[in-house]
Amino acid sequence: MWQSPYALLVAKSFVLAVSVPLLWFVAREHIESKRLAGLVVLSYAFNPFLWSAWAFDFQEQSLLPLLVFVGYLLYARGRRVGFLVFLLLAMFTNEFVVPVSLGFLLGLAVSSLRDGALDRRALQTVAAGIGLAVFAHVVAGFVMGQFSTVSGVPVRVLAPPFQPLVEGSRVSLGQLIPIAIMNPDVAFRALTVDIQRKVIYLIAFSLPLLFVAYADEVTLGSLAPFVGFAWLVSNRGSYVTFRAHYPLYLLPFVYIGAVRALARWEHLLPRPSTLSAVELPWTTAAKLAVAILLVNAGAFVVIGGGNMKPVDSKTDHHEVIQAGLAAVPQDASVVTQNDLYPHMARRPDSSFIVTPYEFDRYEREIGPITPEYIVYDTELRGFWVDQVLDSFDSRVGTEYQLYRYEDGFWVFKRGYEGTPTALTTDRELTWVTDDHTFEPGVFTTESTTEVSDFLVSQNGDAGERIWYGPYAVFAPGTYTATFQVYATGTGDRPAATVDVAVGENHRVVATEQVASEPGVQEVTVAFTLDRPTSKVEFRGAHAAPGGTVAFGGVTVERQDAAASSDADAASSDTDATLTDGDSTAAASTSASVAADHGAVAVENGAVAADHGAVAAAVDQTPLDRQTQTHSPRLTTDSLTTATEPLR
Repeated sequence: MWQSPYALLVAKSFVLAVSVPLLWFVAREHIESKRLAGLVVLSYAFNPFLWSAWAFDFQEQSLLPLLVFVGYLLYARGRRVGFLVFLLLAMFTNEFVVPVSLGFLLGLAVSSLRDGALDRRALQTVAAGIGLAVFAHVVAGFVMGQFSTVSGVPVRVLAPPFQPLVEGSRVSLGQLIPIAIMNPDVAFRALTVDIQRKVIYLIAFSLPLLFVAYADEVTLGSLAPFVGFAWLVSNRGSYVTFRAHYPLYLLPFVYIGAVRALARWEHLLPRPSTLSAVELPWTTAAKLAVAILLVNAGAFVVIGGGNMKPVDSKTDHHEVIQAGLAAVPQDASVVTQNDLYPHMARRPDSSFIVTPYEFDRYEREIGPITPEYIVYDTELRGFWVDQVLDSFDSRVGTEYQLYRYEDGFWVFKRGYEGTPTALTTDRELTWVTDDHTFEPGVFTTESTTEVSDFLVSQNGDAGERIWYGPYAVFAPGTYTATFQVYATGTGDRPAATVDVAVGENHRVVATEQVASEPGVQEVTVAFTLDRPTSKVEFRGAHAAPGGTVAFGGVTVERQDAAASSDADAASSDTDATLTDGDSTAAASTSASVAADHGAVAVENGAVAADHGAVAAAVDQTPLDRQTQTHSPRLTTDSLTTATEPLR
């Protein structure tokens, strides 16, 4: 049990659950009415932001409600040393708790001043708390310095208006404050970025307590540093929307403020004659309970459930993930992404990448990181995939070759030279790392007929797709795709369009129009893929109504320096052959390749005989559009007049 990662989630659930009855004791310390105190606890127990944080991964901030409620309970009972000890423990959970705690202490001081209770003991408590905050900050900086060479807020997470004003990759809050003061126009622009969303989520966060908490200085003091950072400094949406574990920074302080505010207003409640204490009538309490549940539900709708989005473990992709994890031997060294790592954490040699910066620094200190396997899943959060690919960069697709792949789950193996296969079957994959030819037969068509190894479409509508596919998997690199296309139409308009598309959404990365010309044309399109890419398509469509388009396949050539050594060797062999003067053999080879493509090759002025065969075959099948052959026909004359050699 304790060796399982689930143990952390169980522990988190326990400490958060304990915070619910703790709030009852905090509320009863100030609120005389049991029913009113119960309503506060009800609001907390059903707060959607608490449940959202509860449903998130284990974080050290899970301890905050427990530590803060216990600490404040000791404060309310006059046990100030115990209060300071628990406040220090809370600040040790995370360095960002320090400014929130400072705001909390200042709120206590202002509240005491308002009530005329800011005596020497209260001042000593606040001063000691501020001293402990400084101590916690120094200790946190020292500890982090043992594991990190730099500290501070990464510039990439700052609000865009601030980023040009910061030198280096990180900046401390102490450095940011003077920048904001000296550049009020920049601060205002940062504040107003996405202001509508900021306001909506702050209102949603305030709804479960009906804004009561804002009547106390403790709430305002605690909330100010967090909201100031989220609204003014950061560009991360999770701060503004109170997602992930971030509600845990604020909820205990906000509910303490709500309890204190309600205690001041409690004397306004009606006092039933049968009760000696101030108490809410049952009907009023019931109505308020319903109202609290309704506003909690409204806040839940606003945040879209937050992190409370259960993962369906019975999906096809879940089966792919399980197969992908099983494809890596248990004792192999493996590097993966953050949100896959929990599934591999118990392996003896597994790790994940936080950022490319830390990865680079680690390699400089330790040496090259060379795991046997690299694993990532593009169907999960893209941010963590980026960290893996940006860290290994060009090594993926060269040093590491594709070993297994399916549905966005990639398994790369160092030094692998075999053919990659799918994860849930033994189907072999087309993994393109170098030059490759796709014959017409591997493409998907809807309204064509095959004529002498060409896919022919006639009299189509403008924009009508003729062929698409083959959904290949490509290594990163720069490529050219040369389409063998015959296209004729009417007028001066292009007769066809070819393009290269990638991914589930068929994102077009390169496109080219095909002019209406007699004979087979070679249409070359260049494209670059900056990472391993699946579902790569080479597509064609009619660019204008009518006309004839015939497709004879695509030849892909790797253009960048990462091309394989086999291609370099082949190039050297060709150069040697030409140097020896054996031009006849070279011409014969070219003609043979062109014939294999079903294309019309012209070499040294000779027209390949397949041109006539293609046209003659089309002439002999004059069917209507519904039976996949069209008019005007692909004529023998138009094909045999092609005299330009293929490029």
